[in-house]
Amino acid sequence: MKHYLLILFLIIGIYPAIAQSPIQNLKKYWYYRFRLQNDFLKVGPNQGESIPAEARFYGNNTIKWADAGMYIGWYLGVLATEYKLLYDNNQSTLAVTQELYYALLALERLDLNAELIYTDDNGNPGSPTLNGFFIRDDIPANFLAINDNLAHFNQGLTSPLSIIDVDSDYKSEIINGDGIAEMSQDQVAHIFNGLALVSVCVDAGVVINNVQLRLFAIDITNRIIAWVRTDGWRIKNPVTGNNVRRGHDARPWAFGIAAAATKITGTIQQNFQSISLEALWQIQQHFPNPNRFNSHLIASFASVSDSWRLKLGPIKINSTRAGIRLVTYVPSEWDWRGFYLMHNSVLHGKNKNDHSTVEVDLYSAPCVGPYFFDSNDIAGAGWGSVHKYLKGFDELYDGGGDGGAEYNGLDYMLLHNLYYLSRLAKNGKDNSGNILPSYFNYMDHHEHLEYPRNFPPQLGSKSFPVTLEAFSSITSHSQLLSGGTSSTDADITYRSGVEIGLLPSSGKFIFNFNTLQLELEKGFSVAAGAEFGAFIDPFECIGPTYQKTGDSTITSGTYGMTNSMPLGNDHVPISPENIDDPQDITSPIYNDTNKLKNIEIFNVYPNPSSGVFTLSLKTENEQSDVYVIDILGIVIYRSQLTGTGEQEINLSMHPHGIYFVKVVSGDNMVIKKIVNQ
Repeated sequence: MKHYLLILFLIIGIYPAIAQSPIQNLKKYWYYRFRLQNDFLKVGPNQGESIPAEARFYGNNTIKWADAGMYIGWYLGVLATEYKLLYDNNQSTLAVTQELYYALLALERLDLNAELIYTDDNGNPGSPTLNGFFIRDDIPANFLAINDNLAHFNQGLTSPLSIIDVDSDYKSEIINGDGIAEMSQDQVAHIFNGLALVSVCVDAGVVINNVQLRLFAIDITNRIIAWVRTDGWRIKNPVTGNNVRRGHDARPWAFGIAAAATKITGTIQQNFQSISLEALWQIQQHFPNPNRFNSHLIASFASVSDSWRLKLGPIKINSTRAGIRLVTYVPSEWDWRGFYLMHNSVLHGKNKNDHSTVEVDLYSAPCVGPYFFDSNDIAGAGWGSVHKYLKGFDELYDGGGDGGAEYNGLDYMLLHNLYYLSRLAKNGKDNSGNILPSYFNYMDHHEHLEYPRNFPPQLGSKSFPVTLEAFSSITSHSQLLSGGTSSTDADITYRSGVEIGLLPSSGKFIFNFNTLQLELEKGFSVAAGAEFGAFIDPFECIGPTYQKTGDSTITSGTYGMTNSMPLGNDHVPISPENIDDPQDITSPIYNDTNKLKNIEIFNVYPNPSSGVFTLSLKTENEQSDVYVIDILGIVIYRSQLTGTGEQEINLSMHPHGIYFVKVVSGDNMVIKKIVNQ
């Protein structure tokens, strides 16, 4: 009977102790992301796309967009933090940056087209204008009938619900003219939450479709802040000339809004501030606002701006975190402390130990996603409403009073990523001292290794078969080899929830860890004698009764995945704090010692380094080829040297982690491991 290798043992030697919960939380994050993409939004540039829905309702089979501006803010935060974590772990960021571009484009679209749905006193509609006034969503009544949207939201991948109708603030505005789609200050607060994370987490050089994403976020911020303060911090509708109908008066926290915009844009918004407005803002830190909606918008502006101060004579002490604790916690009313403190820590680089309650929240989130089916079947620990960190205690266990539904889970996803970033900045461990696992993408996986691996144990052989799994997609350029024995015949199985792509050659050069050579990436192939299986089988969490039934052998609270990491041996990203003693890769690791002579033809120092290494060559008048290769086998640097000498290798612009320096000189080839930290 075929058995499955638990690839987790590959990294146990590197991670001395990994608790089950952090790994399950990471898988849960990627399941939530997979669920978000399939059940709660459609990524793209068209009307209504790249805007997360709030909920899918059981009673009327409706998918609902409400307060969507706030959810766009949280969605931006999820994508920005996901980008940073993937980048820092040597993972591909192409998909998440493309998704982030479309989310920013959606926010710009809601600004550009906002005026079109309103008329002035003479009945004249407004004109498209980018001025900072936006609407909450642009989901039309016929949304399901256009662009194959009905099929998209009824794929049945993670939800058993069949959607037949939409509800949105935009739809209500068009039909009723009730002003419900207009922007408001709480929408601005949560959009700024996300834009701030884009500004901090996304590198300045990230460009999609000729658009630099960080500058895109800054431009959006500048327009919004300019509009909010245009009429003395009373938000107006530019077409009707009236105050927006909900949340128009931003004067009490005007200074905090301007300070938050300063954090995002890097430009001091001095002309937006005054001594009186600052005094009014500083008062807010000393007590929770009796209005719950005001409290979470105040906490948002405080977290982003980090601008609360206590005056002790001529000295001003930063009191933002103490103020956040007061504003976000009212016994018997609400408790959002963990999220906003974590948000503030990541934005402002504060290594504070506010993680214990956050870990409780992460562990308690249901693996199926937040839901409220009925009073007898509801997610526990406050995950039974549209948003755990916007609602009061009275709404966390009743679906917010809107009836049975399942919710988008953005609250869990952003909390998870902020926690990861905060803990990695502190010591890379959870509160129990367990090292956090590498931030690996369990949703979409690309594979390019040869199997079986040619060092013991022969992973991917018939002796040690491997199953690679991903919630959404697997694409592969792998070669499955055959040598006529159980240890040399490949045995690989792919299981994906949506699609599997077996690809031809990409035309790129990669480093082959089997042959220790630079080679043109080949197309997927299976040699005679090797075994290969591939099947589509969506992963389902076994838990609440309303979810589809899965394999009865799966333990409750899991996704039916094997306990293996869905990746090949050489894909494990390693962070420098997990390496006790960086060592050279030497011949015992490989079968063919003639290809790797363990002789000292070069040194690299300092190692580890903060980014700049010096390569000292010790060859005699021979030309040497120098390569630097990342953990995925991609060559990121190459040069040629002759004779002895030194050369600087600058990796400061590359992610932290393990790299390999390969020097080929005549018949000699040596590879050394270096750590960029």
